[in-house]
Amino acid sequence: MNFQNFVTIINQRQAELKANGLKSNITQAQWQILEYLFNQGDTFPRAWVPRDVLHDLVKQSDYRRRITELGDEVGVDIERQSGTNAYRLKSPNLNLANPRTYLSKTQKNSLILRQNYTCQICSLHDDGNSTGTLQADHKIPLARGGGHSIENWQTLCHVCNVGKRNACQGCTRDCRQCPWAFPEIHGIRIMAPLSPSDIQGIMALGIPREGIANWLVQLAKQQLRN
Repeated sequence: MNFQNFVTIINQRQAELKANGLKSNITQAQWQILEYLFNQGDTFPRAWVPRDVLHDLVKQSDYRRRITELGDEVGVDIERQSGTNAYRLKSPNLNLANPRTYLSKTQKNSLILRQNYTCQICSLHDDGNSTGTLQADHKIPLARGGGHSIENWQTLCHVCNVGKRNACQGCTRDCRQCPWAFPEIHGIRIMAPLSPSDIQGIMALGIPREGIANWLVQLAKQQLRN
């Protein structure tokens, strides 16, 4: 099999998805990634490719998301090596596709409003989403079997969305036990600004810098008990 044969297989899958009313667009950068991965050997699985090589190939900071989309939306069998973040094309056979479905503007605005313009993980509040930092996120990722029902969406700020995406890479734990996916069940991360003088004042109490976050949590719990 050569790369053109592989392209034909992918195009056939895209035609099938389109016939069923599903979108499946492959960008130029994604085709570059596919061709590079395909050419790493003559047998499957192909050789591992370091993530830095793929980043430099397409010069996109979100190249990992593009790779994930190839697996979710088309079913390309790309494997990620745990610990090294290297990738390889495991097989020329396509897996079942789960094309990404985005919320309409009205649905997204309704979701963010219902969750009070607040990131569900760090509690950042952006009234009216005036800065555009709040985003709609799949609680259980499509790659882990998550669906598109409204119950599987949550409001996250851009920073937490990226953090969740990175935490999901190579993760095998049950998503329903994950605080990134279900903060309303497993607790939330609190992010609060502290001025340099605040930090110095806390450290003057004998609290090491790396222990400030835990100290604040314990202080809050103590106040709740009183």
